[in-house]
Amino acid sequence: MSYSITLTGGSQNGPNSNATTADNLSNFSVSVWLKYSSTATRAIVAKTPYLFSNTPGWGLFVDSPNTNIFFRINNTVSAYDVSTGTNNPADGTWHNIIGTYDSVAGSHIYLDGTDVTTFVSGSAGGNYSNPNTFAIGDISANNLSYAGEMVDLQIWNVTLTSVQAASIAAAGIINTGLIAHWRMQEGSGALLNDSTGNGNLITFNTTPTWTTDTPAGIPPPLTNPKKNASMFLVF
Repeated sequence: MSYSITLTGGSQNGPNSNATTADNLSNFSVSVWLKYSSTATRAIVAKTPYLFSNTPGWGLFVDSPNTNIFFRINNTVSAYDVSTGTNNPADGTWHNIIGTYDSVAGSHIYLDGTDVTTFVSGSAGGNYSNPNTFAIGDISANNLSYAGEMVDLQIWNVTLTSVQAASIAAAGIINTGLIAHWRMQEGSGALLNDSTGNGNLITFNTTPTWTTDTPAGIPPPLTNPKKNASMFLVF
């Protein structure tokens, strides 16, 4: 049986125990499966206290009033944003979202394995380091709480390729550069464990609702980890 979590949008969030995860990397990527219909600006995952451009950090956000997704890097140069543009995943069905960042080549955003990058503003480069804790479901100031379902959040310290993004949307596993992976298969409670062994423990301030509603595009429960890894592993 597979699980996902549902967040209410009412200041509910899960900070990470390790504040250095995904901080000021020259290259990184983040992937998550979402199911939502909210029309308000919401933080899906973020490492910043505020959304404003003068506050270093990064995050994946639901954009209001468009209800599409945008990927923001707040660096010392500008707020660098790309979005899913007219491709709107706020339809109440499951979608895979991947944001990738390269400090030279820039950012891309993928929807269900397809590159739908729409440039919004700013430029890559600069320093986006901050001491704030990475959080699931909100920024660290707790005023942009995500409302909807979520499962299988991953972070890499490399820029994923379009081939790798398509693989993830088709239940692939990319181990190269993986620094945090919250599969969200605990089934109960307020804790999310990091399956990479890197010690990124998520503790929600309010226990999320657990459900067996999951997308088809996530790897099955690891009843035989070695077997499943060989089936889905892509480098």
